[in-house]
Amino acid sequence: MKKILVVDNHPVMLKFMSNLLEKEDHQVVTAEDGLSALEILKSFIPDVAFIDLIMPNIDGRKLCKMIRGMQNIKDVCLIVISGIASEENIDFSSFGADACIAKGPINKMGGHVLSALDILEKGSMSELSKKIIGLEDVYERRITRELLSLKKHSELIFDNMEEGII
Repeated sequence: MKKILVVDNHPVMLKFMSNLLEKEDHQVVTAEDGLSALEILKSFIPDVAFIDLIMPNIDGRKLCKMIRGMQNIKDVCLIVISGIASEENIDFSSFGADACIAKGPINKMGGHVLSALDILEKGSMSELSKKIIGLEDVYERRITRELLSLKKHSELIFDNMEEGII
C-alpha cells in the first residue's frame, strides 16, 4: 500500500483518481490546488504525488520545484498528469517531476496510472522518465494550443511591466 497525494483542480479528476487508487488499496489524499497541497504536505508525506500542471494559485511546475526543495519530502516520486501534453513538448524533468502521463480517455489513462505504479514498485524509475506516457492516446487540440500561447504572451507582458496597474 502506497500513500498517494493527488493534486488537481478538477473535481471529476480527483474522484476518478481516488476511486482508481483506493480500489488498489492505496491511501489517497487529494488537494484542489498547489496551496492546498502544500498545507497537506505539512502533515502527510506521500510515496507518490500525481500533480496536474494547470491549476490556480500555484501551478504544477512550481509545486514540483517547491516539493523538491523541501528536505523531508524531496525524494517523493512526482508524476505529472497533464491535459496539455500533446500541445506542449513538456520537459517534466526540468521542474523536478519523475514522469508524465497525458490526460486522455479515462479507461486508458487509468491503465497508465496503474502501470506507472507497477513500474515504481519494481524499481525501474528510468523506464518512466523516458517519455510522456499515454501520448499516443491523445490528439493535439488546436484551441488549447492557442489558449496556451495567449497565456504565455500575457504572462510575459505582466512580468516585464515596470509600472503597476490599479
